[in-house]
Amino acid sequence: MAKNFKEFIISLKLYLSYFFKKVAKDEVLIYAEALTFNTLLAVIPLIGLVFSFARAIIPEDTLIIKSFELLVKLLPEEVTGFVVEKLIYFLDRIKHFPLGKFSLLTYFMMSIGLLFFVESCLNRIYLSTEKRTIRERISFFWLTLTIAPFILLIPIVTHGYLEARFKYATYLLLIFMSFVFYLIYYYFPVRKVPRKYALISSFITTILWGILSFGFSLYVKYAVSYSAIYGSLSTIFFFFLWIFLNWLLFLLGAELTVFLSLRHNLFKPKLPCGWDRIILLKTIYENFLKGKSLSLERLENTLNIAPDRLYELLSELEKKGYILLAEGLVLPTRDHGGLKLSELLGLTEEVLKEAKSLSVLRNFLEGTRLKDIIDEDERECKL
Repeated sequence: MAKNFKEFIISLKLYLSYFFKKVAKDEVLIYAEALTFNTLLAVIPLIGLVFSFARAIIPEDTLIIKSFELLVKLLPEEVTGFVVEKLIYFLDRIKHFPLGKFSLLTYFMMSIGLLFFVESCLNRIYLSTEKRTIRERISFFWLTLTIAPFILLIPIVTHGYLEARFKYATYLLLIFMSFVFYLIYYYFPVRKVPRKYALISSFITTILWGILSFGFSLYVKYAVSYSAIYGSLSTIFFFFLWIFLNWLLFLLGAELTVFLSLRHNLFKPKLPCGWDRIILLKTIYENFLKGKSLSLERLENTLNIAPDRLYELLSELEKKGYILLAEGLVLPTRDHGGLKLSELLGLTEEVLKEAKSLSVLRNFLEGTRLKDIIDEDERECKL
């Protein structure tokens, strides 16, 4: 039993080490800051559109009361006061200056910019090698922007009704939040992960969000120095900090989704620099010459290369024009008879010049092509 516990601790350390190394590599903190700035640009037009739409079907006073009740439930006390104050002012301005065509256009531009950035962040975290076409992006983002106001209205409209009839209505709100996280984690990135991992990570993210909200309230309550230094401006600081922490948690949830889906392949041995590139290309060309289609999923399961390194290699080879990634398939684009071993190993002319004294090695590196390696393997198989 002690041996099993020791093995568990070692495995846990390795998993945590990989997780945080990937978080650092993906620059999650920087992306959370950028998303915070994008949110500040998009949130006002979004609120304006949602309330302009909601006022057509819900009495205005009822809408305001329900919105404030929901905000009190969701946001820390210190942030709630600032948000409610600004929201009252904003709604009052909407009464006198309703949203026109230009405001709606601004909403779509700001929101699409935010969606583009969210998709870009998630694709980076998910190790996505493919990209949506312009047509697919327009269709997907248009659908998202159409549905978003309805999704935001659901908790506003239903929370008061459910709270009056159910004792644990707040938990239903958290379940709804978890469902929204799931939709984003599963549908936003181009690369798909198993649904169960998206569900697990969205549920964990929601729980951590509740803990974060409680911890943030305690932090603000005892952070006396900020109020002393910034005065009334400290509320704005806390509001920005709250948005940043939410985005940071959201991105960590995305990292968790990828970690769960790839955890079985994380500790594949690392090959010497350049040789993993040759093995990858060799596998791609062999399958192509045999008339077999090679999907990204099959490639990931076939090769003994760690997932993050594999997708890094695929992106590199696509940029250099060796392969084409289309509809989940990996296709070669160059004649393998012209691919030198020295080129695939990434050796520069300076390195090869230094190998002049080792003429046999130099001739092997410059004279051997990928085709020669594949042909040699086929001859050995026949023997």
